[in-house]
Amino acid sequence: MPAGTAAVAIWFRNASPPDCEGWDSNYGHNYTFAVVAAPPVRPGWAGPLGGSFARDCAHRDGLAEPIVIDEYVRERACTFIDGHVWVSGISDGSTPQPGWIAAQVEWAEDGGAAQHAWLDDVGRVGNNERFRWTLGHDFREVAD
Repeated sequence: MPAGTAAVAIWFRNASPPDCEGWDSNYGHNYTFAVVAAPPVRPGWAGPLGGSFARDCAHRDGLAEPIVIDEYVRERACTFIDGHVWVSGISDGSTPQPGWIAAQVEWAEDGGAAQHAWLDDVGRVGNNERFRWTLGHDFREVAD
């Protein structure tokens, strides 16, 4: 949304070419929604890590140190790392707002420059939101 946006109006067009067209605009009033800024999100804590480097693609608590991507993992396994985030009043309670939380990973390969990737929100676990970093096939390539 552009800065300063106060409201959004939505209406819907139903068209069946060539000669049928209708508008659903709440009887000419459109559907109007206020735009409000989400409060700043500060995690109460983040952790523990888990994930999968196995064929069944099931989340397991904890990660091996270091993570080894061998021939089996390269060819047959899921490769993802999960982490949990808790934000008071946002990830917990009876009306959580997980869309207000975004998580990012910072990683480097063999001491190279830091890189960043957004994590996928994979759902609520207890009072936490679980985020996932799926390692792409480029991590599975064999070095020359």
